[in-house]
Amino acid sequence: MITRREKSKVIVDNVDVSGNELAHKLHNDYSDLSFKSVGIFYYLKDRGSNWTFDEKDLYNRFKDGKTAVRGGIKELKNHGIITEEPYQIAGSAQGKKWILSL
Repeated sequence: MITRREKSKVIVDNVDVSGNELAHKLHNDYSDLSFKSVGIFYYLKDRGSNWTFDEKDLYNRFKDGKTAVRGGIKELKNHGIITEEPYQIAGSAQGKKWILSL
């Protein structure tokens, strides 16, 4: 059963990559990413592993709003930087696990 306000859990699996290496990789390997999607990536990465959030709260956190944030997230998913897996939240609620990787 999926709850009305689905939760997402962000798992960062590229912790060993330093800031300079990460910036270099984004610039060289993903130069077609928008500034918006790169900003979202860094925001999510900065939150660290096991950060649980409500997607609606993420949309509302930025002045750009839901459409812009969803667009940036879609771009990251299309490039394989965010992958999604279903997971069980304590009890019977289900959610999504976002895995960040480069």
